[in-house]
Amino acid sequence: MKASKYNIFIPDEDEDQYILYNSLSGAIFAIDEEMKTFIEEGLKYDDSHLDKPEIISKLSEQGIILNGNQDELKICKVRYDKFRYNYFGLLFTIVLTYNCNLACPYCYEGEKKYESSISTLKGDNTYKVVQFIKNQTKELNSKVFSVYLFGGEPLLNYKEGTQILGELQKWADENDRIMFIGIISNGTLLDDQICEDLKKYKVMHTQLTIDGPRPIHNKKRPYKNGKGTYNDIISSLKLLISNQINTKLRINIDLDNYNKIEPLLDDLISEGLSGLRLTFSVISPMTNACKAYSSYLVDEAKIAKIIPKLWSLAIEKGFNLDLRPINSPTYCGSMTDSSYIIDPNLDIYRCFGSVGDRNHVIGRISNGKFEKNYNYYNYMSRCPFDFDFEKYKKCETCDLLPSCGGGCALASWVKYGTYNKPACGYLTNLIKERIKLYLKIKHLQESPNK
Repeated sequence: MKASKYNIFIPDEDEDQYILYNSLSGAIFAIDEEMKTFIEEGLKYDDSHLDKPEIISKLSEQGIILNGNQDELKICKVRYDKFRYNYFGLLFTIVLTYNCNLACPYCYEGEKKYESSISTLKGDNTYKVVQFIKNQTKELNSKVFSVYLFGGEPLLNYKEGTQILGELQKWADENDRIMFIGIISNGTLLDDQICEDLKKYKVMHTQLTIDGPRPIHNKKRPYKNGKGTYNDIISSLKLLISNQINTKLRINIDLDNYNKIEPLLDDLISEGLSGLRLTFSVISPMTNACKAYSSYLVDEAKIAKIIPKLWSLAIEKGFNLDLRPINSPTYCGSMTDSSYIIDPNLDIYRCFGSVGDRNHVIGRISNGKFEKNYNYYNYMSRCPFDFDFEKYKKCETCDLLPSCGGGCALASWVKYGTYNKPACGYLTNLIKERIKLYLKIKHLQESPNK
């Protein structure tokens, strides 16, 4: 027997113990010093475990220890390939329009002035998108599919969006498919009728965004006429919550606002929004359209200190954060072959951050099918196990490889001009603090009186 090379021991000084996380199996539990020593050192001796069969069995089941002849790198590679080409569930994100009613200075989509001038999905192209989704779902024999409405601001093309949802929901019901629906909006156009429709279509996920306390937010996410949007977004959050629509608030973080988040959280509480689901997202320069923005937070060491503090602050104030590490072989869903982002021109992308940048188009809808271009093969050929390990030793030996997948493909493109190099990003540096806080939340939920 031997210890997994993907075991990560995280000291928990508050509880005088260690948190053991295995990035291959996803196992997380607390252990004491004696157990840590046993796993790290005891297994080196052939007879050290003979009097502990129950412990050995449990550790083996959790992937903490394994037979001495097993090569975990091979396990990781097969798991990676299998995950990427699993078509049980498909994700279709529809860019209803590139148009937006806001003027955010860091927008990665920019002004969308391309050779192809179609900025809004309508008419025949709407029909083609619906047929494509039906065809892909049937062809790949997928039993579940998700449809997300995206933009620009998707509610600017609201009627087309509801038409799509109505047709697809009817088709799903008639063809024994399960359909999930989500929407990513800036939150300025929501009203009672839209909320009624969101409930009618059983929308499972709605995401709005705020950029800090009112004065900062209003500078960073103004309407085209310069008027602030903070009050309107707060009103929309209240409307969604009152209608019991599952809602997440994304809080963007940059150099201007990272130390001013507490007033925002306090204001959310005063507005009756305590307990809201939150996520903190560091704004990054991902396309040429947004490189002129001067307030990016790019120092990864600084980010690694800031984000855990914000997580802790939000938890202390009673907000809901999902911090359990996602046990996924890829960095995100864009690296799977079951994800499609479709724009009004019928072009297909893989990554949200690349939408509108035609350098990253991987194909288009043609005759109801996915017509791939070379970019598709270039993107999908990205594989952390094929990286030049002589040059990138840290990937081969990294204990997070099974749940990192070599990092972000788009970040690799931005940094190196290719999808095929590692780009760990700041999230890798946060894993230990994330796990500690996840267990803290879990403990509080299980022991509400403590």
